[in-house]
Parts: sequence; C-alpha cells; structure tokens
Amino acid sequence: MAAMPADTAFPACPAVVRDATPADVPALERCYGKADHRDRVRTADGKNLRYLVAEVDGQVVGFGRLALVWHPAVSGAAFFPRMSNLNVREDMRRRGFGTLLIKTMENLTRAAGYPRICVGVQTGNDVALRLYTRLGYQPITGQPAAAPPRPAHVAVLQLAKELSGRPAE
Repeated sequence: MAAMPADTAFPACPAVVRDATPADVPALERCYGKADHRDRVRTADGKNLRYLVAEVDGQVVGFGRLALVWHPAVSGAAFFPRMSNLNVREDMRRRGFGTLLIKTMENLTRAAGYPRICVGVQTGNDVALRLYTRLGYQPITGQPAAAPPRPAHVAVLQLAKELSGRPAE
C-alpha cells in the first residue's frame, strides 16, 4: 500500500491513529493480553502490513491490523486490503475509537488506490457486525467459501465495503 502519514486524527474524536512501535508492546500486552503484538509490530512494514494503534493522551486505547492478502474466493486472483484484529480497550468502548481505526484503515486503502476493503467478523460478535454494517460493510457473496482457513470451531463472516471518493472524516 502506498505510504500515508502515520498520524491521522479526526476532529470529532480526541485520538490519534499511528503505526505501532516496539514501545507500544507493553501497553498492548497489558490491555489485550500476550497475543503476538511484538511479532505484529516487528513484521509491520508500513506499506503492505500496517499495525495501527489509537492513542489518547499518550495511552493506547485500541489497535488494528491492515494487510494486503490474497484469497481467490474474495478477490478473484488479486491481493486486497483486509482489516483484522481490531480491538478497543474495554473501558474505552462506545466512544468512537473503533470507528476511528476503521476509517483510518479505509483512508489508507483509498490512498493506496484500492477500491475495496474487507474484514472478517466472528459469528456471534453482534456488536462488531452492527458497527461494520452501520459503516456500510456487506457480506461477501459465496459464503463460506470466501472465508480464509480457520479452526473448525471459529465461524467467520466475511464483509466488504466498496470505497469511492475522498477519504472519510
């Protein structure tokens, strides 16, 4: 993906979204568990793989990942931008930080010249599904073949949004 300024802020939300750095790993682990944050930060190249954090007053309140992935059932035989691992700290939810992360990833996708962005939502995660639906995401036809390989116990609904025009605000 084409480079875009790492710091992106939307006036309605007092947060900044930026690329994660190794200094963010302890905060990510404290708030979100020991997942693979260190590896995610290390492998993010700022172009084809972005690991972003939302920050308020110097505190990490959320994160998300944007990567170019390839899956023929979703994209035909091309790479496409896919959001994943979006999470907002529990005490900071329902304040617009998830939307801020999503809109930032949409803007990065637009800036890189891609007309579509995708995301997978685990079935049963109704809060996330409502958020993505409200923001214009729709199920990808051809379910479940469009879903990337997952453990059998995790069902994922693949959603996509067609992007057009100028960056979201």
